[in-house]
Order: sequence, then C-alpha cells, then structure tokens
Amino acid sequence: MRLFAPALIVATAAAGCLTPRSLVLGQTAAPVGAGAVEAGLATGFAYQSQQAPGALTTDSTGTKDLFGQDLSRGFSLPAFEANLQVGVSDRVAVNLHASPAGLQPGAKITLNRGFGQVALLPEVGVGYGSSATSTFFTGKDGRQTEANPTATTFFGFLAGLKLVASHRMGLYGGLGYDVQLTNSVTTGTTGTGGATSATLASAGTVQHNITGAIGFDWAFGQVHLRPELAAAVTPAIAVHTVTSAGTSDNSGGLGFLILPTLTVAVASDPRRDEAPAAEDEQQLGNTRSTDEAVPPSPEEQRKAREDERREREKKQQEEAPAEAQPDE
Repeated sequence: MRLFAPALIVATAAAGCLTPRSLVLGQTAAPVGAGAVEAGLATGFAYQSQQAPGALTTDSTGTKDLFGQDLSRGFSLPAFEANLQVGVSDRVAVNLHASPAGLQPGAKITLNRGFGQVALLPEVGVGYGSSATSTFFTGKDGRQTEANPTATTFFGFLAGLKLVASHRMGLYGGLGYDVQLTNSVTTGTTGTGGATSATLASAGTVQHNITGAIGFDWAFGQVHLRPELAAAVTPAIAVHTVTSAGTSDNSGGLGFLILPTLTVAVASDPRRDEAPAAEDEQQLGNTRSTDEAVPPSPEEQRKAREDERREREKKQQEEAPAEAQPDE
C-alpha cells in the first residue's frame, strides 16, 4: 500500500502541478536468498517537469477562447528513496519501497540463475491524505475570526510492473510501466461573518508512466554501492474536473523526471540450508577439478562407512562355509 505524504497532496490536486513519483530501483535482479534481508538507502537530486493538458480559457484582459496549458518545474536536493527486501525462497523476495510518493509493497521474482539474471517486480499502491488552510483575523477586542477555510482530501492508486536484468559483473538496469490514478476534492468557504459562500471543486487524473534505470553494483562483502541513473516519462495525462461552473475533460500533456542517485545497501547471508539447484550449478559452469573437490558432508561420510562395513560382512559370510567344512 502506498501512503502519500500530506505535504504532497496539493501537488497532485491538479495535473499541472508536480506529481510525486517512485523511480529508483536500488537493487539488481539477483535474489537475496531465503531468509536473507537487504536494506538500501538512495540519495541524489531530482529534476521534474510536468505540462498539463491544454484547455480553452480566458486571460486577464477578458480575451476568450485562448488555448492555455500549465507548466510546472521543480528541483530537489537531496532526494531520497529506500528499499527493503526479505527473501522467502531462493528466487522470490518480498519488497517494500519508500519514496516521496509514499510506501509501496511488492515482490521480486527472479526468473533464472546464472551470469545474467532477469527478475519481475510487480507493484500496487494505494494512498490517502488531507490538508487544510484558513486565515484568522484578530480584532482590537482580542477575538479571532476565521476566514476562507479550505480543506483538501486526496486519494491515489498505482499499479505496474518492472522488468530488471543484471549481470554478475555488476551492471544492471530495468524498464517499467505503471498507471497512476489521482483524485482530489477541495471544499472551502469564502467571505467572513454572514456574507459567506461555500465552494467545491474536484479533479481526477489518469497518468501513464514509463520508467527506466541503469546502474552498477559494487560489492564489498555485505555492503553494496550502486550508482544509478533513473528517469520517467509520462506521455499521456487525462484530467476530469468538476467545479461550480461545470465539468470538463481534457487529455494530453507531458511529464518527465530525471533522478541520479547513489544507493548504499547492506545484506545479510541467506540460510545455509539453501544450496544452489543443480540447474543453477550447470548455468554457472561450476566444474570442479580434483584439487577443488568439496569435502564430503557428515551424512556422506556416514554412508561411506556403512557401505564399507556391509562389504566386509558380505566377504566374511562368503569365506565362512569353506573354513567350516570338515576334512574327509
């Protein structure tokens, strides 16, 4: 479930403002292993631009039927994202991602094992938030009067899928798609005293996002450093607005986000009882010479001793009748 921060509610209330997004991979396609945990923190800077769908409008001089579009840009330093994954098997992990967009649980499913690996990251997010503003006037008698109170509630939904590929040398990258739905409702009161009027406005958007990232993984024991460049493009935005003046539907617009980061991740070891499958050993090309032979396990040693004992008993039984036969 994705929980959007209240401070970002106003930013997503209109398509012309900047919608918070989640981009950083911060991980490779390699599985962490059953019972293992990996936690990573990514930091960098973000540049975002978003252009709302165009609509006919009237300017300040009263000129009508003008085609207008809102354009918003933003830069943030530092920008943070974090990721936590817990291995439930040798190829599947539960994944939890945190970003300016909120909390986003999902899973990582590694499709193969070898020098080159591929994984799927499905994701679903749901969020809710609210904010309120008002102005207070204080009279000479010390009494306060509230004016122009405004309250906004926000709901968001996101679903998508990422495809991640990585190589044992450290290079990794991914492509993804998600659809993001937002809806905000703003209520307010204008005026003071008895001369007030209520206002109501709502805006809903449908945004299609294409994301991509490329990075490199340097491993130092259980610590990993992953410089990464992530980007997103929103080629289609649809907006439905409802105000006291009526309703309107507009589509178009464009958005993009660039986010270079450095992820520092720490991983624990998987359970020792999780040995690589035979097919994985074949793919990795682990051919061992006699000098590199792995010592037999205690179970294998016990079985070898048991087989040796049975051979001795069988041989003794075959020799016993000949020795026991009496002389004629």
